Amino acid sequence: MVFLDDNEIFDLLHRLICFEISLHPNLNERDLCKFIFQASFGADHILENREKYFEELINEFNAIDSKANPNFPLVQSIDPQNRVYRLHLAPLKRTGSDAMSILHSLLKQEFKHGDKKYFIGLKKALKKFASEKFNRFDAGIIEDFCEGKSLLRHSDGYGFASYRVLNDIWDPVFLILKNIHKKGG
Repeated sequence: MVFLDDNEIFDLLHRLICFEISLHPNLNERDLCKFIFQASFGADHILENREKYFEELINEFNAIDSKANPNFPLVQSIDPQNRVYRLHLAPLKRTGSDAMSILHSLLKQEFKHGDKKYFIGLKKALKKFASEKFNRFDAGIIEDFCEGKSLLRHSDGYGFASYRVLNDIWDPVFLILKNIHKKGG
């Protein structure tokens, strides 16, 4: 694992958050806290019940319009250490590849076993970002959301979202997706 100093984390998180804002211009503090929670702990809380995870994933994938989110990438980095990603389902559906085998592979992800200290470091950087780089976010509200248990859902302003978190870029799922992306999918 690469350890970054506070300035590196701040700069990288700033770039990741700016990209997230470009995808979801009306996101709020709750969504930012969910972002860093996923970066820190991955999909572990959802993977605890893999049968339910897979059933919800298949239902969502089958229902999604492949034309949704036309400007979204197939995979989106959400972690300053570049290990955790979001797999956006509409772009996956557009690839025309064997999406079902990829979805089955998601079920086999290893647990991330996130680090609370890393989460606290990201929260510190996020609060600094809120106060220094983008004054539409309130550091106090970020603190409240990050300490609460309300990170299961995005805010109403976040807009359409259909993705799954990839716990580790070295997971075979990611390597398959990387090949699809290189082929122009």
